[in-house]
Parts: sequence; C-alpha cells; structure tokens
Amino acid sequence: MVGISITAAVLIGLPLGTLLYLFRKGQRYQNRPLFTILGSLVNIIRSFPFLLLVVFMIPFTRLIVGTSIGTLAATVPLSIIAIAYYARLVEQALLDVPKGVVEAASSMGASTMQLVVKFLYVEARSGLVLGLTTATISFISYSTVMGIVGGGGVGDFAIRYGYQRFETEIMVFTIIIMIILPLLKEDGVNLEVVVLSDNVQPNTALANKEVDANFFQHVPYMNQYNEANNANLVAVQPIYNAIYGAYSKKYKSMEELPEGATVAIANDPSNIGRSLVMMEQNGLIKLKEGVGFNATQADITENTKNFKFKEVDLLMLARMLDDADLVAMTPAYASPLGLTPKKDALFTEKDDSHFAITLVAREDNKDSEAIQKLAKRMAGPEVKAFFEEKYADIAIPAFK
Repeated sequence: MVGISITAAVLIGLPLGTLLYLFRKGQRYQNRPLFTILGSLVNIIRSFPFLLLVVFMIPFTRLIVGTSIGTLAATVPLSIIAIAYYARLVEQALLDVPKGVVEAASSMGASTMQLVVKFLYVEARSGLVLGLTTATISFISYSTVMGIVGGGGVGDFAIRYGYQRFETEIMVFTIIIMIILPLLKEDGVNLEVVVLSDNVQPNTALANKEVDANFFQHVPYMNQYNEANNANLVAVQPIYNAIYGAYSKKYKSMEELPEGATVAIANDPSNIGRSLVMMEQNGLIKLKEGVGFNATQADITENTKNFKFKEVDLLMLARMLDDADLVAMTPAYASPLGLTPKKDALFTEKDDSHFAITLVAREDNKDSEAIQKLAKRMAGPEVKAFFEEKYADIAIPAFK
C-alpha cells in the first residue's frame, strides 16, 4: 500500500513539483494562472485532514477501483496525498538550486528537458532523496489510519486490536479466519479478507456488493440493519455464541446487589432485550409475557429491588464498570478488562443461541458454491476444536 503510494509520488509528484517550479514567477515557463491553480490544488490536498480526505474520497475511490474498501481502495487517498506532499517537496528542492546553475545551463542553450534532467535534478538530488525519505516515513504513519476502509490485513488486525489490546473476541474472529484460509484453498476458494473498523461498514459493504459475506454480528442486529436500510441480508451459518454476562466491581454475587442498584446495559434494541431477558432468567426482574428479546424497560412488570437501568453506547460499557453496580456485556467488552464470563460474571444468560455470531450473506448469493463452502469450513471440526480447546471460557460453538 505504501509502496504503491510512493511510486505514484515519484511518477506524478516529481513532474508536478517540477511544473510548479517552472511556472513560478521568474522561471522559464512563468505562468501565473497555471501556477495558482496547481499550487492551490496541492495546498488544499496537503492541508485537508487525512481521515476526512479518506472519507471524502470514497465515491471517487469506488469510481476508480470499483470498491471503497480493502487494500486497493486504501491506496487511492494515500496516493493522492503522497503526490501532493512530494510535489511540494520537489518544488522546494529545485528552488534551492543556485540560480547560477540555471543561468549557466541557459547560456549553453540547454532545452527545458535538458535543464531539468541534467542540471536541476542533478543539483537537487540530495533534497529530492531526503524529501522522498521524509514522505515515506509520513505515509507509513498515514497507513495506520487506513483500517477505516479495511486497508490493513487480518494478521495486522489481530495483532493491533486483538493481541495488543487484549480484545479476546477479536482474536477469536481472526483465528477462525486463519484456520479456514488453507482449508478453503484446498476447496478451490480464494478468500480475500477485508477488515473494517466499525459495526456499520461491514453490512453496508455487503449490501452494496463490495464484499460477498461478513462475519461479526448476530441475527437480531442484522435484522435491525435490514429494517433500517431496506436491505436483504440473510443469515447463512451460526458460528459461535459469545457468553453474555453481568459483571460488578463492587459485589461478588447477584444476591449482594442492593436496593436501587444501577445496572448499565447497551442502548441498541437487540442488546436492551438481551440484557433484560438475562435479568429475568436469573430471577432479578419479570417481563411481560411473550415479549422475549424485543423487551424494553417499559415491559418490566416486576422489579422488587427497584434496579435502575442505564442505557449507554456499547463502547461505554467497560467504562461503566467503575460507576454502575452491574454491567451487562459480551466478552468483546469484558475481556480487555481481564474478565471472563465463566470466572468473573455474577451470572450469565441461560440460552444464548438467539445471539450467535453468524456468517451473513445476501439473498442473491447465499446459495452460491463459494458461500456454502465457506459456511461448511467455518462450522467444521477444526473450528469446533479451536473453541473447545482454547476459548471455552468465553464462547461455545453454535453448530454440532
């Protein structure tokens, strides 16, 4: 990704910087309108916050490479800013060439091409190399941002967000993919993995046919997306159940929870219902008959200890452990705190099959040979053995 961007910087940024130099006042091809246009364009690109540039260029990126996600898509905005960045460095390096060199070349009748190649580039070579080195270092740091459009690979994602941040559930995702990659190759399926950094882009990319399947969500979440976006995503194969539990820093058992205890739960509809059902399963509240996982606080019919439920964003759940008396969350948010459901939760849900993390595709491709082979391998004995041997304390297979 960085290599492609640096190549673009040299092939396009070098001549662009040269034109900026030649169009300057007092130079051979002095042209104020062209200099102003090119200079302004370069300045705008260089001054634009890189993350905003990435998002702003998504339509252009899709037009150029046919997709807005993945490593190929990530190279487009990175190359654009590389070209503008290096062009300005080239211009400055050429301006540092002594005027006497230019005058000497002109007096000998050097053409513009000869002036540039045989005199300017030669005299400015140290500045050009230094500029390219500086640009390369900068673009390596920029490339870390490209996870927003799936610019990083699955291995990079596993190390950066799973291992280094103790995100156990992310490690589960990535290890499953690593297990099935060679198996799918045997089946004649070339699996390209795109890692995205939030819970919206995977479904958007799938609905837009930029990817063929995704693996991060349970069916209730998928249904909410379908309803909100008039999409037609479908569940193909449940893979595993992440054990949902309730945690507390203040109390060791649910019997110790005091009158009026504050209970933090996620604020999206599927997890509100899931949290309340878990509370009911463990005898802490009662819900209206038949509401099931569609329950809201309005459906609570009995709350003998007057628990106060605080609905917060998913990303805030871990922080709430310091403030609330009880926090309901999945291993994705508990494991970075060193908590596992079987060892540390005051209680867990009784039946979590409704919320199994599932392989999802579209209605138009769910029965394709590639998707069916993918589903078979993800629910195969190798993956089952991985769960049973390595992650039995946080997840259980959702297949037999």
